[in-house]
Amino acid sequence: MTDARLIAQKDRAAALFLELPGVVGVGIGNRRRDGLGTGELVLKVYVERKRTPEELTPGALLPPAFEGLGVDVTSLGPDQNVAPPPVERGVPGGSLIVPETQTDGNPYDPLIGGGRIQSRVTGSGFGTGGSFWTLAGQDKNAGYLLTNWHAIEALSGNDFAEKNKTRIGHPDISGARTPCCSELIGTIIAGDDDVDRDAALIRLDTGQDWLPEVVKIGAIKGTHDIDPVNDLIKLPHGYPVRKYGTRTKLTGGVIDSIQVVAATVNKRTKKQVIRQNAMIIIPNPVAGNKDKPICFSLEGDSGAAIVDADNKIVGIEFASSVQNPAVRITRALPIKDIIAVFNQIEHVSIEVATAAKEGDKRTVPGHTLAPSRPGALARLDADLAASTAGRRLRDLWAGHREELLDLVEHRRRVTIAWHRGGGPAMLHTLLRMTADPAYAMPDSINGAPPLDRLHQIHAVFHAHASPELRRALDRAVAALPDPAGLTYRQLVSMLGEG
Repeated sequence: MTDARLIAQKDRAAALFLELPGVVGVGIGNRRRDGLGTGELVLKVYVERKRTPEELTPGALLPPAFEGLGVDVTSLGPDQNVAPPPVERGVPGGSLIVPETQTDGNPYDPLIGGGRIQSRVTGSGFGTGGSFWTLAGQDKNAGYLLTNWHAIEALSGNDFAEKNKTRIGHPDISGARTPCCSELIGTIIAGDDDVDRDAALIRLDTGQDWLPEVVKIGAIKGTHDIDPVNDLIKLPHGYPVRKYGTRTKLTGGVIDSIQVVAATVNKRTKKQVIRQNAMIIIPNPVAGNKDKPICFSLEGDSGAAIVDADNKIVGIEFASSVQNPAVRITRALPIKDIIAVFNQIEHVSIEVATAAKEGDKRTVPGHTLAPSRPGALARLDADLAASTAGRRLRDLWAGHREELLDLVEHRRRVTIAWHRGGGPAMLHTLLRMTADPAYAMPDSINGAPPLDRLHQIHAVFHAHASPELRRALDRAVAALPDPAGLTYRQLVSMLGEG
């Protein structure tokens, strides 16, 4: 039987079975007995819990076969659970269900797949920037980050992500690592949360460093389309996969079924969406665990790349079961469908970024200021804190960061004044001065003395700022010495002298 005929048969079964009480999904997979695959290709029918024949109304009992294809019923509820498959030594297990405080909030520099991301959408949560991609025909150093669309939407309210507008940060939307004095790394250019996909493509900012890797998994080697006959039933324990997500980090599991028809909810419309192409993933056991719930992923892992044993991406995580059984399943979307829909709807041809070995750093081309190093920022922060004048400058950023960022990014006059006034150039120069004792602030920035440029920038910010920010700006500019020709140590010394 061809895959197309098999999928059509599954679709006919789903149309009937999903009408029955308690049925939540129908897909294609390997029949399991005591956690082991039997090698028999079957229709996988997922139910909230298995019911006795006495509990079911006439006509509600699932048949042992459908159009000649066996039916394997699996409970996803707390009464009976999917048995976790045996796992070989060295392969990661699942994760014990842990508090959200255990998330990975590390600021990866260069960027790497598996890092935490957040959007500038008001009320958004966080997700995982799963993997890096390039566009056909473009410079392969121009990176694009792939995640779930729902991971960058608001948890509540009416503020929604917009293509070519909404900005994305790593690991969140605060801090001071990138040239615009924030964690912002790129802009959404394509994607949606609909029946075909839950995916967002983020164009990285020019000058951004990135690695075609996933944390603790390594260099990505390509993509793979899961085949029901050649992949699912030939391996007795299931098709092994891994993922690194910001919530549960590195976990391992097996694909139990593909082409699963199952329901999810669109955040924007609040309406139920029936997807036809989900994958079900079961977590590997956790060593020494007897009775605690385990999972392959949890909320916050959304967008993580599902990677097989050959380091090829097979899918993207988008949900885990809403119940809390001993084994909590994960749903993912096949990567081939994600690629196809980007091409069909937005005419964006994406190709996964690969590398022959780890450490193959790429930099998005274009004239821009390089991201600052965390060590330089830490030194600058400590030196500013050592004097009254320095603390005024430090407090301006610490106390009014969000408003400053909002003004630069959303007030056109402020944006123009910041760039034309040489704000990024002075910031970059200052950070270079922290690392090079002999390097000094030039006498001219964009054709004018740096102190004049600072006063011009101050005037525009002041005109658009809140009363609290205006007072902080006035205190900070009053503390500034003339930086022209000064080295970093001379500048710190003058701040100390008041």
